[in-house]
Amino acid sequence: MKLSTKITKKYFGIAKAQDVKVTIGLEDAVANIQLTMLESGLDDDATEADYLKEQLKLTRTMMDFVQKVVKYTDKQIETIKDSISSAELGLGVGMLIAKIDGATDEDVLKAEEANKNARDKAQESK
Repeated sequence: MKLSTKITKKYFGIAKAQDVKVTIGLEDAVANIQLTMLESGLDDDATEADYLKEQLKLTRTMMDFVQKVVKYTDKQIETIKDSISSAELGLGVGMLIAKIDGATDEDVLKAEEANKNARDKAQESK
């Protein structure tokens, strides 16, 4: 794992870069967000309320992770909540995790392109 990485915050509406030191606490935060995302599925007999609660929990967890990594203020977090979708939040969190895990900007761009192609194909098949 890298000792530090440069994080660009374009996913969250700010186009400046920030150096982020990869610490044990940050690695733990990455593991926690990944576990939360993996465990967020519900059984077939779950109610709509269960799904909504799970979605809120996951969104809060991702926003807390973003705030921890890029050190946004509460006001900036509120602005983000009003300006991006949950899909965009998920992509941004994925980018943060990849960068913390040592991905290069080129790796991230390739993954973004693959995701975009997959979304485009899914849209065409509808």
